[in-house]
Amino acid sequence: MLADNILAKVKKGDHKAFRVLFDIYHAKVYRYLLRFTREQEGAKDLAQKVFIQIWEHRKKIDTSKSFDAYLFTIAHNLAINYLRQKARYVMGSLDDAALALKSDETQDLIDLNELSELARQEIDLLPEKRQIIFKMHFEEVYSQEEIAEKLCLSVHTVKSQLGKGSDKIRKMIHLVARIQASIMIYFLQ
Repeated sequence: MLADNILAKVKKGDHKAFRVLFDIYHAKVYRYLLRFTREQEGAKDLAQKVFIQIWEHRKKIDTSKSFDAYLFTIAHNLAINYLRQKARYVMGSLDDAALALKSDETQDLIDLNELSELARQEIDLLPEKRQIIFKMHFEEVYSQEEIAEKLCLSVHTVKSQLGKGSDKIRKMIHLVARIQASIMIYFLQ
């Protein structure tokens, strides 16, 4: 856990403490965002925005709560907004038939926030051990080796648990995508 005195100094506007905070977390935030965006430049820009928001809202940091959770919630929300904007751009460049969709119906089709919430619900339904491994890897951005070491498991077990959890979530996302595609085809006819 991050030393409370560093966060307290950041809250007071200490630039050096903020630099320490940045140095500790930037790589983890970047890797997390890269998994979301699959674009180096997008992840780089979003990581900068995360730390800009941290600095701008530093007085709201609650040192009694998990800074990691606060930090990765900001990163998650920025990534969702980024992907929404990207989806809107793609939707905006579709042919005239697709443009005939009402904007609120289009929003319903591409509401990534709902999809993210569905994924979170699926994660919460995973067996406890798999859930812990999944959250450590995707939310706390630990490598498979780090998870294996912290939980006293083999790397093979961690990979297996991540694979099983990912398969379940992937199936749910494919189902939602098929339903959305069916709805879109219906509206385009």
